[in-house]
Amino acid sequence: MIPFERFTQKAQEAVRQTQLLAAEANHQTLQPAHLLAALAAEENGIVQAVLAKLGISATATAARLRPVLDAIPAVSGVAGGTHLDPGSDTHLTLPT
Repeated sequence: MIPFERFTQKAQEAVRQTQLLAAEANHQTLQPAHLLAALAAEENGIVQAVLAKLGISATATAARLRPVLDAIPAVSGVAGGTHLDPGSDTHLTLPT
């Protein structure tokens, strides 16, 4: 289980945005692509600053993620919300 309460406010907001992005697309699982899309879309966020320093446009990143996100199967009529893709929990696990 991921100790969400141990995340910083910014990290918690990023996870919430990731969940919202997945839910809006009717995706049942949260994938790393959802997280990157949410972080890249954050106005004045650290990810946009890092991408800019690397000479990478956040808009171009979002455009390249679109086909990846579109390829994730949409699910409708299923209760239970979104959950982490089984292989994705390692991206959000904090060291003990």
